[in-house]
Amino acid sequence: MRLPLKIKRHDESFIVSDAGGVTILAVYFDAAEDGSRRAIRNRLGPDEAQDIARRCARFLTDAATEPNKETP
Repeated sequence: MRLPLKIKRHDESFIVSDAGGVTILAVYFDAAEDGSRRAIRNRLGPDEAQDIARRCARFLTDAATEPNKETP
């Protein structure tokens, strides 16, 4: 994994990739405007998915830059 990590939004996902363009993870969400379909399918909304992608990217960046740090 090469830093920096990038987050890009697609139609119904946020993709976290490294500096070389390798996909590290994808967080999928339901883009329904009214939320009813999302509730029925028990899926994340766009804001929740973006927050998770950001947190994962931050965690991976911190772990890569502080190799001696213990992870929970």
